[in-house]
Amino acid sequence: MGKIKYLSPEVITHIAAGEVIDRPAAVVKELIENALDAEASQITVTLEEGGVRKIIVTDNGFGMDQTDLELCFKAHTTSKLSTVTDLQSLSSLGFRGEALASIAAVSQLTIKSRPATEVIGTGLKIQYSHVQAMAPVGMASGTQVIVEDLFLNMPARRQFLKTSAAEIRAIIRLITHLALAYPATGFSVTHNGTPLLDFSNQHTFSDRVRVILGEDMATSLVPVQHSQENMNISGFISKPQQARTSSSYQYLVVNNRIVRQPGVSQIIKEAYGTLLPPRLQPVFVINIQLPSRHVDPNIHPRKEQVDIQGEATLKTVLRQLVKNVLHQQDLTYQYHSTLAHEAQLFNDAGADPALSGVLRDATDPWDVRRTQIDLHSDIAQVHKLYLIVQTNKGMLIIDQHAAHERILYEQFKATFEQMSHNDTPYLLPEPHLLTLPVADLPVLEEHRTIFTALGFDIEPFGNTTYKITAVPALFKSHDIGALVTGVLDDLRHKVGTINLEKAAHKTLAYLACRTAIKAGDTLSPLERHELIKKLNQTPGQYTCPHGRPVQVEVDLNTLHHMFKRIS
Repeated sequence: MGKIKYLSPEVITHIAAGEVIDRPAAVVKELIENALDAEASQITVTLEEGGVRKIIVTDNGFGMDQTDLELCFKAHTTSKLSTVTDLQSLSSLGFRGEALASIAAVSQLTIKSRPATEVIGTGLKIQYSHVQAMAPVGMASGTQVIVEDLFLNMPARRQFLKTSAAEIRAIIRLITHLALAYPATGFSVTHNGTPLLDFSNQHTFSDRVRVILGEDMATSLVPVQHSQENMNISGFISKPQQARTSSSYQYLVVNNRIVRQPGVSQIIKEAYGTLLPPRLQPVFVINIQLPSRHVDPNIHPRKEQVDIQGEATLKTVLRQLVKNVLHQQDLTYQYHSTLAHEAQLFNDAGADPALSGVLRDATDPWDVRRTQIDLHSDIAQVHKLYLIVQTNKGMLIIDQHAAHERILYEQFKATFEQMSHNDTPYLLPEPHLLTLPVADLPVLEEHRTIFTALGFDIEPFGNTTYKITAVPALFKSHDIGALVTGVLDDLRHKVGTINLEKAAHKTLAYLACRTAIKAGDTLSPLERHELIKKLNQTPGQYTCPHGRPVQVEVDLNTLHHMFKRIS
Protein backbone atom coordinates (compact mmCIF):
# COMPACT_ATOMS: atom_id res chain seq x y z
CA MET A 1 0.00 0.00 0.00
CA GLY A 2 1.34 3.42 -0.93
CA LYS A 3 2.52 5.84 1.72
CA ILE A 4 1.37 9.05 0.03
CA LYS A 5 -2.18 10.20 0.78
CA TYR A 6 -4.32 13.33 0.59
CA LEU A 7 -4.39 15.57 3.65
CA SER A 8 -7.79 16.08 5.19
CA PRO A 9 -9.46 19.50 4.69
CA GLU A 10 -9.11 20.16 8.42
CA VAL A 11 -5.33 19.63 8.38
CA ILE A 12 -4.98 21.75 5.23
CA THR A 13 -6.95 24.56 6.88
CA HIS A 14 -4.77 24.50 10.02
CA ILE A 15 -1.54 24.50 8.00
CA ALA A 16 -2.74 27.43 5.90
CA ALA A 17 -3.88 29.30 9.01
CA GLY A 18 -0.44 28.90 10.56
CA GLU A 19 1.18 30.63 7.61
CA VAL A 20 -0.98 33.75 7.99
CA ILE A 21 -1.97 33.86 11.68
CA ASP A 22 0.76 33.04 14.16
CA ARG A 23 -0.03 35.51 16.97
CA PRO A 24 -2.62 38.11 18.04
CA ALA A 25 -0.67 40.89 16.29
CA ALA A 26 -1.18 39.05 12.97
CA VAL A 27 -4.95 38.95 13.58
CA VAL A 28 -5.03 42.68 14.30
CA LYS A 29 -2.98 43.38 11.16
CA GLU A 30 -5.31 41.46 8.87
CA LEU A 31 -8.47 42.95 10.36
CA ILE A 32 -7.17 46.53 10.22
CA GLU A 33 -6.02 46.07 6.62
CA ASN A 34 -9.52 44.86 5.73
CA ALA A 35 -10.96 47.97 7.40
CA LEU A 36 -8.58 50.23 5.48
CA ASP A 37 -9.50 48.52 2.22
CA ALA A 38 -13.12 49.25 3.16
CA GLU A 39 -12.16 52.96 3.27
CA ALA A 40 -12.78 53.33 7.00
CA SER A 41 -11.96 56.74 8.47
CA GLN A 42 -12.07 55.46 12.07
CA ILE A 43 -10.81 52.12 13.40
CA THR A 44 -11.13 51.03 17.02
CA VAL A 45 -9.19 48.09 18.48
CA THR A 46 -10.18 46.59 21.83
CA LEU A 47 -7.98 43.88 23.40
CA GLU A 48 -8.09 41.55 26.36
CA GLU A 49 -5.10 39.63 27.71
CA GLY A 50 -2.81 40.70 24.88
CA GLY A 51 -5.42 39.70 22.32
CA VAL A 52 -5.37 36.00 23.21
CA ARG A 53 -8.64 36.24 25.13
CA LYS A 54 -10.36 38.75 22.85
CA ILE A 55 -9.74 41.08 19.91
CA ILE A 56 -12.44 43.46 18.69
CA VAL A 57 -11.85 45.59 15.60
CA THR A 58 -14.60 48.04 14.70
CA ASP A 59 -14.61 50.28 11.62
CA ASN A 60 -16.93 52.69 9.80
CA GLY A 61 -16.09 51.39 6.33
CA PHE A 62 -18.54 50.47 3.60
CA GLY A 63 -19.61 47.20 5.27
CA MET A 64 -20.95 43.90 3.87
CA ASP A 65 -24.44 42.69 3.09
CA GLN A 66 -25.68 39.23 4.08
CA THR A 67 -24.52 37.60 0.83
CA ASP A 68 -20.96 38.84 1.25
CA LEU A 69 -20.96 37.98 4.95
CA GLU A 70 -21.82 34.34 4.19
CA LEU A 71 -18.74 34.07 1.93
CA CYS A 72 -16.16 36.34 3.57
CA PHE A 73 -14.76 33.79 6.03
CA LYS A 74 -14.36 30.98 3.50
CA ALA A 75 -10.95 30.22 2.00
CA HIS A 76 -9.93 32.07 -1.16
CA THR A 77 -12.90 34.42 -1.24
CA THR A 78 -12.17 38.08 -1.82
CA SER A 79 -13.65 41.24 -3.29
CA LYS A 80 -10.29 42.66 -4.29
CA LEU A 81 -9.37 40.77 -7.44
CA SER A 82 -10.88 38.40 -9.96
CA THR A 83 -8.24 37.47 -12.54
CA VAL A 84 -4.52 36.77 -12.71
CA THR A 85 -4.14 40.10 -14.49
CA ASP A 86 -5.42 41.88 -11.38
CA LEU A 87 -2.33 40.66 -9.49
CA GLN A 88 -0.20 42.93 -11.67
CA SER A 89 -1.79 46.13 -10.38
CA LEU A 90 -2.86 45.56 -6.79
CA SER A 91 -3.84 48.64 -4.84
CA SER A 92 -5.55 46.94 -1.89
CA LEU A 93 -3.73 45.72 1.22
CA GLY A 94 -5.52 42.37 1.20
CA PHE A 95 -6.14 40.18 -1.81
CA ARG A 96 -5.35 36.55 -1.02
CA GLY A 97 -8.72 35.63 0.51
CA GLU A 98 -6.96 33.82 3.37
CA ALA A 99 -7.10 36.13 6.39
CA LEU A 100 -10.66 35.67 7.69
CA ALA A 101 -10.62 31.98 6.78
CA SER A 102 -7.42 31.49 8.78
CA ILE A 103 -8.77 33.47 11.75
CA ALA A 104 -12.02 31.48 11.67
CA ALA A 105 -10.06 28.21 11.77
CA VAL A 106 -8.28 29.04 15.05
CA SER A 107 -10.83 31.05 17.05
CA GLN A 108 -14.43 31.72 17.91
CA LEU A 109 -15.34 34.43 15.44
CA THR A 110 -18.22 36.88 15.35
CA ILE A 111 -18.69 39.25 12.40
CA LYS A 112 -21.29 42.03 12.33
CA SER A 113 -21.62 44.27 9.30
CA ARG A 114 -23.97 46.78 7.68
CA PRO A 115 -23.58 48.70 4.43
CA ALA A 116 -24.65 52.35 4.60
CA THR A 117 -27.36 51.56 2.04
CA GLU A 118 -29.19 49.19 4.42
CA VAL A 119 -31.08 49.97 7.62
CA ILE A 120 -30.09 46.82 9.51
CA GLY A 121 -26.97 44.72 9.66
CA THR A 122 -26.22 41.00 9.84
CA GLY A 123 -24.41 39.08 12.56
CA LEU A 124 -22.56 35.82 11.96
CA LYS A 125 -21.10 33.48 14.63
CA ILE A 126 -18.43 30.95 13.61
CA GLN A 127 -16.65 28.43 15.79
CA TYR A 128 -13.47 26.99 14.32
CA SER A 129 -14.70 27.40 10.72
CA HIS A 130 -18.21 26.11 11.45
CA VAL A 131 -21.17 28.51 11.25
CA GLN A 132 -23.14 28.54 14.50
CA ALA A 133 -25.71 31.25 13.87
CA MET A 134 -26.69 34.12 11.59
CA ALA A 135 -29.21 36.82 12.49
CA PRO A 136 -30.11 40.47 11.82
CA VAL A 137 -28.48 43.00 14.19
CA GLY A 138 -28.96 46.68 14.81
CA MET A 139 -25.73 48.57 14.36
CA ALA A 140 -24.07 51.59 12.77
CA SER A 141 -22.81 51.18 9.22
CA GLY A 142 -19.45 49.49 9.00
CA THR A 143 -18.02 46.22 10.33
CA GLN A 144 -17.14 44.77 13.71
CA VAL A 145 -15.07 41.59 14.04
CA ILE A 146 -14.75 39.84 17.41
CA VAL A 147 -12.06 37.16 17.78
CA GLU A 148 -12.19 35.12 21.01
CA ASP A 149 -10.06 32.34 22.53
CA LEU A 150 -7.36 32.41 19.86
CA PHE A 151 -5.69 29.00 19.31
CA LEU A 152 -7.81 27.33 22.02
CA ASN A 153 -8.23 24.43 19.57
CA MET A 154 -4.46 24.30 18.97
CA PRO A 155 -2.80 23.85 22.39
CA ALA A 156 0.63 23.28 20.85
CA ARG A 157 0.49 26.64 19.07
CA ARG A 158 -0.96 28.45 22.09
CA GLN A 159 1.84 27.43 24.43
CA PHE A 160 4.37 29.13 22.15
CA LEU A 161 2.64 32.52 22.22
CA LYS A 162 4.62 35.38 23.72
CA THR A 163 3.60 37.23 26.87
CA SER A 164 0.70 39.65 26.89
CA ALA A 165 3.14 42.58 27.14
CA ALA A 166 5.10 41.34 24.12
CA GLU A 167 1.91 41.04 22.07
CA ILE A 168 0.81 44.54 23.04
CA ARG A 169 4.20 45.95 21.99
CA ALA A 170 3.90 44.19 18.62
CA ILE A 171 0.34 45.46 18.11
CA ILE A 172 1.25 49.03 19.04
CA ARG A 173 4.20 49.02 16.66
CA LEU A 174 1.98 47.60 13.91
CA ILE A 175 -0.67 50.27 14.42
CA THR A 176 1.85 53.12 14.55
CA HIS A 177 3.18 51.95 11.17
CA LEU A 178 -0.32 51.82 9.73
CA ALA A 179 -1.13 55.19 11.29
CA LEU A 180 1.84 56.70 9.41
CA ALA A 181 0.71 55.10 6.17
CA TYR A 182 -2.87 56.36 6.68
CA PRO A 183 -2.65 59.70 8.53
CA ALA A 184 -6.24 60.65 7.64
CA THR A 185 -7.59 57.54 9.39
CA GLY A 186 -8.30 57.63 13.12
CA PHE A 187 -7.00 54.77 15.28
CA SER A 188 -7.76 54.01 18.91
CA VAL A 189 -6.51 51.07 20.99
CA THR A 190 -7.67 49.87 24.41
CA HIS A 191 -6.22 46.97 26.40
CA ASN A 192 -8.01 45.47 29.40
CA GLY A 193 -10.05 48.67 29.64
CA THR A 194 -7.02 50.99 29.56
CA PRO A 195 -6.66 53.37 26.56
CA LEU A 196 -3.25 53.03 24.88
CA LEU A 197 -3.52 55.02 21.65
CA ASP A 198 -5.89 57.59 20.21
CA PHE A 199 -4.94 59.08 16.83
CA SER A 200 -7.25 61.70 15.32
CA ASN A 201 -8.49 61.26 11.77
CA GLN A 202 -7.81 64.95 11.17
CA HIS A 203 -4.03 64.49 11.04
CA THR A 204 -1.69 65.38 8.21
CA PHE A 205 1.39 63.20 7.66
CA SER A 206 3.52 65.67 9.63
CA ASP A 207 0.97 65.73 12.45
CA ARG A 208 1.06 61.95 12.68
CA VAL A 209 4.88 61.91 12.77
CA ARG A 210 4.86 64.40 15.66
CA VAL A 211 2.32 62.37 17.60
CA ILE A 212 4.12 59.04 17.13
CA LEU A 213 7.74 60.14 17.54
CA GLY A 214 7.13 62.93 20.01
CA GLU A 215 7.42 66.67 19.55
CA ASP A 216 11.12 66.92 20.44
CA MET A 217 12.20 64.18 18.04
CA ALA A 218 9.88 65.36 15.26
CA THR A 219 11.18 68.93 15.52
CA SER A 220 14.73 67.64 15.10
CA LEU A 221 13.97 65.55 11.99
CA VAL A 222 14.91 66.75 8.53
CA PRO A 223 12.32 66.54 5.72
CA VAL A 224 13.15 64.69 2.50
CA GLN A 225 11.22 65.09 -0.73
CA HIS A 226 11.82 63.81 -4.25
CA SER A 227 9.50 63.47 -7.22
CA GLN A 228 10.14 62.17 -10.69
CA GLU A 229 8.23 60.15 -13.23
CA ASN A 230 6.74 57.06 -11.57
CA MET A 231 8.40 57.75 -8.21
CA ASN A 232 7.61 59.92 -5.21
CA ILE A 233 9.60 59.86 -1.98
CA SER A 234 8.66 61.88 1.08
CA GLY A 235 9.24 61.76 4.80
CA PHE A 236 11.85 62.58 7.40
CA ILE A 237 15.33 61.47 8.43
CA SER A 238 17.20 62.11 11.66
CA LYS A 239 20.41 64.02 12.13
CA PRO A 240 23.27 61.84 13.39
CA GLN A 241 22.82 62.84 17.03
CA GLN A 242 19.32 61.32 17.06
CA ALA A 243 20.58 57.91 15.91
CA ARG A 244 19.59 54.89 18.00
CA THR A 245 21.05 51.50 18.79
CA SER A 246 17.87 49.84 17.49
CA SER A 247 16.12 49.88 14.12
CA SER A 248 12.76 50.13 15.94
CA TYR A 249 12.57 53.80 14.99
CA GLN A 250 12.65 53.12 11.25
CA TYR A 251 9.34 53.31 9.40
CA LEU A 252 9.12 52.37 5.72
CA VAL A 253 5.88 52.60 3.75
CA VAL A 254 5.60 51.55 0.10
CA ASN A 255 2.30 52.34 -1.62
CA ASN A 256 0.55 52.68 1.76
CA ARG A 257 1.80 49.25 2.78
CA ILE A 258 4.05 48.82 5.82
CA VAL A 259 7.02 46.71 4.75
CA ARG A 260 10.38 45.45 5.88
CA GLN A 261 12.86 46.00 3.04
CA PRO A 262 16.31 45.38 4.55
CA GLY A 263 18.03 46.47 1.34
CA VAL A 264 16.28 49.85 1.29
CA SER A 265 16.88 50.42 5.01
CA GLN A 266 20.57 49.58 4.55
CA ILE A 267 20.89 52.07 1.71
CA ILE A 268 19.56 54.84 3.97
CA LYS A 269 22.08 53.87 6.67
CA GLU A 270 24.93 53.79 4.12
CA ALA A 271 24.00 57.28 2.88
CA TYR A 272 25.06 58.64 6.28
CA GLY A 273 28.57 57.32 5.59
CA THR A 274 31.01 58.33 8.30
CA LEU A 275 28.43 60.46 10.09
CA LEU A 276 27.29 57.37 12.01
CA PRO A 277 29.26 54.67 13.82
CA PRO A 278 28.40 51.13 12.66
CA ARG A 279 26.45 50.24 15.81
CA LEU A 280 23.93 53.08 15.46
CA GLN A 281 20.89 53.26 13.22
CA PRO A 282 19.30 56.42 11.80
CA VAL A 283 15.72 57.29 12.63
CA PHE A 284 13.55 57.69 9.54
CA VAL A 285 9.98 57.79 8.31
CA ILE A 286 10.01 57.22 4.55
CA ASN A 287 6.93 57.04 2.35
CA ILE A 288 7.51 55.73 -1.18
CA GLN A 289 4.81 55.87 -3.84
CA LEU A 290 5.27 53.88 -7.06
CA PRO A 291 2.90 52.70 -9.80
CA SER A 292 1.06 49.65 -8.46
CA ARG A 293 2.29 47.59 -11.40
CA HIS A 294 5.87 48.15 -10.16
CA VAL A 295 5.22 46.67 -6.71
CA ASP A 296 4.47 42.98 -6.14
CA PRO A 297 3.30 42.14 -2.60
CA ASN A 298 2.48 38.57 -3.61
CA ILE A 299 5.73 37.03 -2.34
CA HIS A 300 4.82 36.27 1.28
CA PRO A 301 1.56 35.15 2.96
CA ARG A 302 1.72 38.07 5.43
CA LYS A 303 2.74 40.56 2.73
CA GLU A 304 5.53 41.97 4.93
CA GLN A 305 7.97 42.35 2.05
CA VAL A 306 7.47 43.34 -1.57
CA ASP A 307 9.30 43.00 -4.85
CA ILE A 308 9.98 46.37 -6.44
CA GLN A 309 10.55 46.69 -10.16
CA GLY A 310 13.57 48.93 -10.62
CA GLU A 311 14.64 48.65 -6.97
CA ALA A 312 18.26 49.38 -7.93
CA THR A 313 17.19 52.76 -9.36
CA LEU A 314 15.11 53.49 -6.27
CA LYS A 315 18.10 52.76 -4.02
CA THR A 316 20.36 55.02 -6.06
CA VAL A 317 17.87 57.89 -5.87
CA LEU A 318 17.26 57.34 -2.16
CA ARG A 319 20.96 57.21 -1.29
CA GLN A 320 21.70 60.45 -3.16
CA LEU A 321 18.62 62.16 -1.72
CA VAL A 322 19.66 61.41 1.87
CA LYS A 323 23.26 62.45 1.17
CA ASN A 324 22.15 65.76 -0.34
CA VAL A 325 19.77 66.55 2.52
CA LEU A 326 22.41 65.82 5.17
CA HIS A 327 24.99 67.88 3.29
CA GLN A 328 22.75 70.96 3.58
CA GLN A 329 22.38 70.70 7.36
CA ASP A 330 24.41 72.00 10.30
CA LEU A 331 25.19 68.69 12.01
CA THR A 332 27.15 70.03 14.98
CA TYR A 333 26.36 67.95 18.06
CA GLN A 334 24.53 69.93 20.73
CA TYR A 335 24.94 69.45 24.47
CA HIS A 336 21.84 69.91 26.61
CA SER A 337 21.57 69.92 30.38
CA THR A 338 19.18 66.94 30.26
CA LEU A 339 21.63 64.84 28.26
CA ALA A 340 22.58 62.60 31.19
CA HIS A 341 18.92 61.86 31.86
CA GLU A 342 18.22 61.24 28.17
CA ALA A 343 21.14 58.83 27.78
CA GLN A 344 19.04 56.05 29.27
CA LEU A 345 16.52 56.35 26.45
CA PHE A 346 19.30 56.68 23.89
CA ASN A 347 20.81 53.34 24.88
CA ASP A 348 17.57 51.43 25.38
CA ALA A 349 17.42 49.19 22.32
CA GLY A 350 14.13 47.66 23.45
CA ALA A 351 12.20 50.89 23.96
CA ASP A 352 9.08 51.27 21.88
CA PRO A 353 8.38 54.79 20.62
CA ALA A 354 4.59 54.62 20.67
CA LEU A 355 3.97 52.41 23.70
CA SER A 356 5.49 54.98 26.02
CA GLY A 357 3.31 57.67 24.45
CA VAL A 358 5.83 60.34 23.64
CA LEU A 359 9.55 59.84 23.14
CA ARG A 360 11.95 62.24 24.78
CA ASP A 361 14.77 63.06 22.40
CA ALA A 362 18.41 63.27 23.44
CA THR A 363 18.79 66.87 22.31
CA ASP A 364 17.07 70.22 21.93
CA PRO A 365 15.92 71.04 18.37
CA TRP A 366 18.96 71.94 16.34
CA ASP A 367 19.47 75.52 15.19
CA VAL A 368 19.65 75.58 11.40
CA ARG A 369 22.10 78.52 11.53
CA ARG A 370 25.68 77.38 11.28
CA THR A 371 27.89 77.96 14.29
CA GLN A 372 30.32 80.87 13.88
CA ILE A 373 33.66 80.24 15.58
CA ASP A 374 35.59 83.18 17.02
CA LEU A 375 39.14 82.42 15.92
CA HIS A 376 40.33 85.72 17.38
CA SER A 377 39.67 84.45 20.89
CA ASP A 378 42.06 82.25 22.84
CA ILE A 379 41.74 78.52 22.26
CA ALA A 380 42.28 76.40 25.35
CA GLN A 381 43.69 72.87 25.28
CA VAL A 382 42.23 70.73 28.08
CA HIS A 383 44.08 67.62 29.31
CA LYS A 384 45.79 67.45 25.91
CA LEU A 385 42.54 66.00 24.56
CA TYR A 386 40.10 68.78 23.79
CA LEU A 387 40.14 72.29 22.40
CA ILE A 388 37.65 74.89 23.64
CA VAL A 389 36.79 77.90 21.51
CA GLN A 390 34.17 80.65 21.82
CA THR A 391 31.28 80.77 19.32
CA ASN A 392 28.49 83.23 18.63
CA LYS A 393 26.10 81.03 20.63
CA GLY A 394 28.30 79.71 23.44
CA MET A 395 31.37 77.51 23.22
CA LEU A 396 32.56 74.63 21.11
CA ILE A 397 34.45 71.64 22.51
CA ILE A 398 36.56 69.87 19.88
CA ASP A 399 38.23 66.46 20.11
CA GLN A 400 41.67 67.22 18.69
CA HIS A 401 42.36 63.65 17.51
CA ALA A 402 38.92 63.22 15.91
CA ALA A 403 39.22 66.61 14.20
CA HIS A 404 42.63 65.84 12.68
CA GLU A 405 41.41 62.34 11.78
CA ARG A 406 38.49 63.78 9.78
CA ILE A 407 40.77 66.26 7.99
CA LEU A 408 43.21 63.52 6.98
CA TYR A 409 40.45 61.16 5.97
CA GLU A 410 38.94 63.69 3.56
CA GLN A 411 42.38 64.37 2.08
CA PHE A 412 43.05 60.66 1.60
CA LYS A 413 39.59 60.11 0.15
CA ALA A 414 39.98 62.91 -2.38
CA THR A 415 43.31 61.45 -3.43
CA PHE A 416 41.91 57.98 -3.79
CA GLU A 417 38.84 59.11 -5.73
CA GLN A 418 40.96 60.99 -8.21
CA MET A 419 43.25 57.93 -8.47
CA SER A 420 46.13 60.35 -8.49
CA HIS A 421 48.26 62.09 -5.89
CA ASN A 422 48.34 65.70 -4.80
CA ASP A 423 52.05 65.24 -4.16
CA THR A 424 54.61 63.15 -5.96
CA PRO A 425 55.14 59.89 -4.02
CA TYR A 426 58.26 59.93 -1.93
CA LEU A 427 60.82 57.39 -3.17
CA LEU A 428 62.50 55.73 -0.20
CA PRO A 429 66.33 55.91 -0.17
CA GLU A 430 66.30 52.16 0.36
CA PRO A 431 63.41 49.73 -0.13
CA HIS A 432 61.69 48.80 3.08
CA LEU A 433 61.23 45.04 3.44
CA LEU A 434 58.15 44.11 5.39
CA THR A 435 57.61 40.53 6.60
CA LEU A 436 54.00 39.87 7.49
CA PRO A 437 52.18 37.24 9.56
CA VAL A 438 50.40 34.72 7.34
CA ALA A 439 47.01 36.02 8.50
CA ASP A 440 47.83 39.50 7.12
CA LEU A 441 48.67 38.33 3.59
CA PRO A 442 45.09 38.11 2.23
CA VAL A 443 44.23 41.38 3.96
CA LEU A 444 47.06 43.24 2.22
CA GLU A 445 46.19 41.68 -1.14
CA GLU A 446 42.57 42.73 -0.72
CA HIS A 447 43.54 46.34 0.03
CA ARG A 448 46.73 46.70 -2.03
CA THR A 449 45.01 48.61 -4.86
CA ILE A 450 43.90 51.19 -2.31
CA PHE A 451 47.40 51.58 -0.91
CA THR A 452 48.67 51.95 -4.49
CA ALA A 453 46.10 54.62 -5.31
CA LEU A 454 47.26 56.59 -2.29
CA GLY A 455 50.88 56.53 -3.42
CA PHE A 456 52.34 53.44 -1.78
CA ASP A 457 54.47 51.18 -3.97
CA ILE A 458 54.15 47.74 -2.40
CA GLU A 459 55.00 44.49 -4.18
CA PRO A 460 55.57 40.86 -3.17
CA PHE A 461 59.19 39.94 -2.42
CA GLY A 462 58.96 36.21 -1.79
CA ASN A 463 57.14 34.12 0.80
CA THR A 464 55.53 36.49 3.32
CA THR A 465 57.76 39.47 2.57
CA TYR A 466 56.75 42.63 0.70
CA LYS A 467 58.96 45.41 -0.64
CA ILE A 468 57.91 49.02 -0.16
CA THR A 469 59.77 51.46 -2.43
CA ALA A 470 57.57 54.57 -2.32
CA VAL A 471 55.09 56.19 0.04
CA PRO A 472 52.97 59.36 0.00
CA ALA A 473 55.15 62.33 0.87
CA LEU A 474 53.00 62.88 3.95
CA PHE A 475 54.36 59.64 5.44
CA LYS A 476 58.02 59.99 4.64
CA SER A 477 58.93 60.65 8.30
CA HIS A 478 56.78 57.81 9.67
CA ASP A 479 57.84 54.30 10.57
CA ILE A 480 56.47 52.84 7.33
CA GLY A 481 56.49 49.24 8.47
CA ALA A 482 54.66 50.03 11.69
CA LEU A 483 52.13 52.17 9.83
CA VAL A 484 51.24 49.48 7.26
CA THR A 485 51.16 46.59 9.73
CA GLY A 486 49.07 48.65 12.13
CA VAL A 487 46.50 49.40 9.44
CA LEU A 488 46.43 45.74 8.36
CA ASP A 489 45.97 44.62 11.94
CA ASP A 490 43.02 46.96 12.32
CA LEU A 491 41.48 45.74 9.09
CA ARG A 492 42.01 42.07 9.87
CA HIS A 493 40.31 42.31 13.24
CA LYS A 494 37.45 44.62 12.31
CA VAL A 495 36.32 43.66 8.82
CA GLY A 496 35.96 40.54 6.74
CA THR A 497 35.61 40.30 2.98
CA ILE A 498 34.18 43.62 1.79
CA ASN A 499 33.68 45.37 -1.53
CA LEU A 500 36.12 47.95 -2.84
CA GLU A 501 34.10 50.99 -1.74
CA LYS A 502 33.81 49.76 1.83
CA ALA A 503 37.38 48.51 1.83
CA ALA A 504 38.54 51.93 0.69
CA HIS A 505 36.64 53.62 3.51
CA LYS A 506 38.07 51.25 6.12
CA THR A 507 41.60 51.64 4.81
CA LEU A 508 41.41 55.42 4.61
CA ALA A 509 39.78 55.64 8.05
CA TYR A 510 42.49 53.58 9.68
CA LEU A 511 45.24 55.47 7.84
CA ALA A 512 43.77 58.72 9.10
CA CYS A 513 43.48 57.36 12.62
CA ARG A 514 47.06 56.10 12.64
CA THR A 515 48.58 59.33 11.34
CA ALA A 516 46.45 61.92 13.17
CA ILE A 517 47.67 63.72 16.27
CA LYS A 518 46.89 61.72 19.35
CA ALA A 519 45.17 62.33 22.65
CA GLY A 520 47.98 63.57 24.86
CA ASP A 521 49.83 65.50 22.15
CA THR A 522 50.55 69.12 23.07
CA LEU A 523 49.51 71.72 20.50
CA SER A 524 50.86 75.24 20.38
CA PRO A 525 48.38 78.16 20.23
CA LEU A 526 49.11 78.51 16.50
CA GLU A 527 48.57 74.79 15.88
CA ARG A 528 45.23 74.93 17.68
CA HIS A 529 44.06 77.80 15.48
CA GLU A 530 45.26 76.08 12.32
CA LEU A 531 43.56 72.80 13.25
CA ILE A 532 40.20 74.47 13.83
CA LYS A 533 40.56 76.65 10.73
CA LYS A 534 41.28 73.60 8.60
CA LEU A 535 38.42 71.67 10.21
CA ASN A 536 35.97 74.42 9.23
CA GLN A 537 37.04 73.96 5.60
CA THR A 538 36.61 70.17 5.71
CA PRO A 539 33.51 68.26 4.52
CA GLY A 540 31.86 66.06 7.13
CA GLN A 541 33.49 68.04 9.92
CA TYR A 542 30.90 66.90 12.47
CA THR A 543 32.16 63.36 12.99
CA CYS A 544 35.36 61.37 12.67
CA PRO A 545 35.50 58.65 9.97
CA HIS A 546 34.23 56.13 12.52
CA GLY A 547 31.15 58.23 13.36
CA ARG A 548 32.21 59.73 16.72
CA PRO A 549 31.45 63.43 17.30
CA VAL A 550 34.27 65.82 16.42
CA GLN A 551 32.73 68.86 18.05
CA VAL A 552 30.01 69.47 20.61
CA GLU A 553 28.44 72.87 21.16
CA VAL A 554 27.31 74.06 24.60
CA ASP A 555 25.06 77.09 24.21
CA LEU A 556 24.91 80.07 26.56
CA ASN A 557 21.48 79.12 27.81
CA THR A 558 22.83 75.78 29.07
CA LEU A 559 25.79 77.52 30.71
CA HIS A 560 23.43 79.97 32.41
CA HIS A 561 21.43 77.07 33.79
CA MET A 562 24.57 75.33 35.04
CA PHE A 563 25.61 78.42 37.01
CA LYS A 564 22.05 79.20 38.19
CA ARG A 565 21.95 82.54 36.36
CA ILE A 566 18.50 81.56 35.14
CA SER A 567 16.01 79.06 36.54
